[in-house]
Amino acid sequence: MGIDGTNEIGREGELESLMSGINERIEWLRFEMKANAAEVLQQFPLDSDRQKLNKTVYVEEVGSLVTFHDGDTDQFYLPGSLPSRDNFLNIQAELRGTFYDEFSDLFEKDSVVLNIGAGGDVLPVKSLKEKDVNVVSNDYSQGVVDELKRRYEHPVFACDLENLDQVLLPDSVDYVIGNSVLAYVDPRKLKKIVKNLCAVMKKGGMFTFDVPPNPMYFQIADGMDKQRVVNPTEADPAALRDYLLRAGGDVETGLIAATFHFNARKQAVILALLDIITDLFRENGVNAQLGFKGIADPNSRHDLRTFTLRVSKQGEKPLEALSKEVFFDTGEPGLLFEMLADHQEPLNMHYLDRKTAFEIAKLIGLNTDVRMSALVLSRFFQSVSFAYPQYVPREFIEELAGLYGTEVLIAKFKPYLDGAQMKISEKMHPDLIAEQVLTMRHLLSFPYPDSANDNFFASVIDQNFYGGVRDQSAKSQMPKAPRSLARKSGDGGNKRRRKR
Repeated sequence: MGIDGTNEIGREGELESLMSGINERIEWLRFEMKANAAEVLQQFPLDSDRQKLNKTVYVEEVGSLVTFHDGDTDQFYLPGSLPSRDNFLNIQAELRGTFYDEFSDLFEKDSVVLNIGAGGDVLPVKSLKEKDVNVVSNDYSQGVVDELKRRYEHPVFACDLENLDQVLLPDSVDYVIGNSVLAYVDPRKLKKIVKNLCAVMKKGGMFTFDVPPNPMYFQIADGMDKQRVVNPTEADPAALRDYLLRAGGDVETGLIAATFHFNARKQAVILALLDIITDLFRENGVNAQLGFKGIADPNSRHDLRTFTLRVSKQGEKPLEALSKEVFFDTGEPGLLFEMLADHQEPLNMHYLDRKTAFEIAKLIGLNTDVRMSALVLSRFFQSVSFAYPQYVPREFIEELAGLYGTEVLIAKFKPYLDGAQMKISEKMHPDLIAEQVLTMRHLLSFPYPDSANDNFFASVIDQNFYGGVRDQSAKSQMPKAPRSLARKSGDGGNKRRRKR
């Protein structure tokens, strides 16, 4: 049904009518928000200004209420953060283009699709529009949707998905889509958001998940009440150090076990969360089916691996399967390890503080000092890759199953869906955060022109490793990986070096 109660889907002017109703409701909603807010701010506060904030304020730049708990708030983009996100998207631009070309074929011509949590990503919008599908995009922040519309002209609006029921009437759109957004919203809002999405969709939708979930889920999974890594999603260098110590001098076993742990942890958290999201849709009377689709990068650098969640209202036909898409249930025994069994992963350490890096380097046998340790390790990690889990000690696999089993994680997550507040008793000191920098492996994966990348690379080295003074000779003294772990030329690091 259209916004005015008539069947307008596919009619000329339907989007104009839809957006008119949306804009009217948002204007009234924002008026009420500002009237009831403890404070109205023009701009989103800087890190230093919000560390002690414990209140709900209205932010004009965002166009919504923002609730702070000790400075922490929802995960959402601001315009200034979009270039960083663009860098990641551009790495897989070709593969994502292939994916969305096929994805857009699933929707009927002239249907209306709501694209939630769009950020600055125009690729799905362009792909759908090229197939004559009408798209309306949404994001949390007004500044972000303004930038999205500047990048690609189409109907957009900003609102917290928790308030979607105050902006869109039931059955206002045919389908709802979104990439990773349902895994990134505040857990305490997830139930209401899923309910709202089920109400506004007339037929169904499809949600994709190609990045790790909200870092809060990883803190919950690990029982963290102290901030140990800038981004809890990423590997904790202290955990790598502990695996090397437990391996008792067998460096390769320690590295393989840590690699398996870090990647199994990411996979386990998303699988548990997908199980929860699937059940929430079903609780709202909507059919839901999980799937997985992978597209290999011909350069063997950045394969696209995407989980899918296909939903359909009762009596509606679900969207067709994508080519080579595999359907599954997260509760299947051994699913996590089955998905990792033939999967090759590097040991990615995106954050390395120099103290821990120095301890790791000594355990591995790399010759360095504290000042150069993080750079030395990042270069070393570029040279190693492991196949698993057949070489991971059984005790480590059993330990991870106990830590990250689907039912174990669901039990940990559910209290937060019901309103529990994540408490971080100890946050990182700013000086320590400044020492945890992106590793060179990560920086060099950005598709910058060589000159721009070199300058960026050099500035990070100057600031974090050379004390602000360029020491060109130090770069030439980088140690090579130990022979038993180094990649052999010609195999691209795709085969395991250790023979038994």
